[in-house]
Amino acid sequence: MDTNFHYFAPGEHAVYKKIRKLRDFLVHFLVKIFTLLKITPNMVTLASFLCILFFVYFCVRNPLVALFFLGFHMILDGIDGPFARLTNRANSAGAFLDMLNDHTGLVIVMGSLVFYSLLNLVIGLIYIYLYSLLVIFLVLRNMLGIHPAFTLRTKHVPYLTYVLWAVTAINIFDKIMIVCIIITLIPLTESLRALLRFLKDTK
Repeated sequence: MDTNFHYFAPGEHAVYKKIRKLRDFLVHFLVKIFTLLKITPNMVTLASFLCILFFVYFCVRNPLVALFFLGFHMILDGIDGPFARLTNRANSAGAFLDMLNDHTGLVIVMGSLVFYSLLNLVIGLIYIYLYSLLVIFLVLRNMLGIHPAFTLRTKHVPYLTYVLWAVTAINIFDKIMIVCIIITLIPLTESLRALLRFLKDTK
């Protein structure tokens, strides 16, 4: 993540760097095991993706099992980066694959909620479209050096809402995702204006 190829604002990146040492320390033991087993960071990323596929299968069949796979997906997604750094395998290609896995996981989760009629199709499509645009805009801004000060993120809100549904059977996905859409529009609009200003000033 020591590259401009990411979608974090500088403030978020600064916080990330502060907690990185702690996270690297916590996963150090796992890294030793993975190394002995000849597991690579990309394999961890792939395992994270496979967990999402299991989530899809168990989403309504057994929500508690689905929660396990969703949680494991997030854990693996969080340690592949430290694993790559601690084994001197960190590079832009790995960062891209990690980001792709991260966003693909969100799209699949949202698609599952729509497929199983837990979330309205239109609401789901609007959110995914807007959030995807936000990710693209943020990556572009960081690569062009026009960094945002801070970005409101809603990626984990659908996950937390699923936890609520899995445990209590209370479905508030539509209401929550409408709020997420409104929140996402704020940094999305700001990023669009920043990119347009940059393009206008570029000769």
